[in-house]
Amino acid sequence: MSFAFGRSSQRETSAVSVPSDPAQPRSPPAVRGAAAAGLWPAGPARVRVRGVSLPTTPTLDYPLDYTFKVMGLAADDFPEHARRLVAAVVGEAPAERVTVRASAQGKYHSVSVAVILASEEQRRAVYQALHDDPRVVYYL
Repeated sequence: MSFAFGRSSQRETSAVSVPSDPAQPRSPPAVRGAAAAGLWPAGPARVRVRGVSLPTTPTLDYPLDYTFKVMGLAADDFPEHARRLVAAVVGEAPAERVTVRASAQGKYHSVSVAVILASEEQRRAVYQALHDDPRVVYYL
């Protein structure tokens, strides 16, 4: 089964394939970012959106300066906890390259940890560590 998306005034449409077997696993739209982080099996190397071919994962040149944003419940030790999660994979995450912002009501902290990554595997390993940690509510 497939669905066509497009404007009624245009003849061009894009087809999206949907498995006919409901038991067959498929990735919901919410996990597209997870595929880029290596947490969900990646799809095709390129995807077509409104007639334009786009890569499914970004191409990054390593080594590079990269910032991880980690959100969690506000606690005095959460910024250090987030820094240590990243440092456990990368090897070094200096405290002077960590910034913290509190939410409007003060319930959450957003911690930015800037590091130098050597490879895509390192980046994916950090995202996996963030995903596995129960104190991390959200990450970018």
